Amino acid sequence: MDFKQIQKLVYKEYKENKFEEAFNKGGKELHKSLIQELNKTTLELIKAVNFPNEKADYGDILEIAFIATEVGEAIEHANNLNKEELRFELADIVIRTMNLCNRKGINLEEYILKKNSKNEKRGRLHGR
Repeated sequence: MDFKQIQKLVYKEYKENKFEEAFNKGGKELHKSLIQELNKTTLELIKAVNFPNEKADYGDILEIAFIATEVGEAIEHANNLNKEELRFELADIVIRTMNLCNRKGINLEEYILKKNSKNEKRGRLHGR
């Protein structure tokens, strides 16, 4: 299965569960039930960027916060040497990212290739 097929498959489930509709409406209906799933670190991160900016798309910010939550869970499993759960959390990061990109009409494959090309042209970062 190629990248586009995977993205379509993931997005189908996202739409069937009405997440696309809810996030497009700004995530307001989801706020109370889903915000409880965000861990303390994610909430601190959101506050650090002066959230909420009244002009920002609340649904986008909420969805990105869920991606950050998955990253936090992946870090936890990596730290505990739980390779199987780490694999699932890394998959969750990709799935949530694909869902956001689909909802926003972003061709993720295109931007991965563009970003990789940009990275190849720049100097080393992050101590490497």
